[in-house]
Amino acid sequence: DGIRPNVEAVLAARPDLVVLYAGAENREAARRLSEAGVAVVALKIDRIADFRRATRLLGAAIGDPGRATTVVDTVTRT
Repeated sequence: DGIRPNVEAVLAARPDLVVLYAGAENREAARRLSEAGVAVVALKIDRIADFRRATRLLGAAIGDPGRATTVVDTVTRT
């Protein structure tokens, strides 16, 4: 469930990065994950028009902006 995730279950998976929907219902989860040392990216993507921006932000978050550009180019080309 992307809204109000079970923080304990997420931490048990030992993630390097957690991507959350940037809504009020996830603020507490983002805070707890950050305090536990997990990188958190919260994005509010409500429209397909947000795809490019979100993909580039995720590419930067994982340290691979080139791959993000490839994804954006591939998707927008079709």
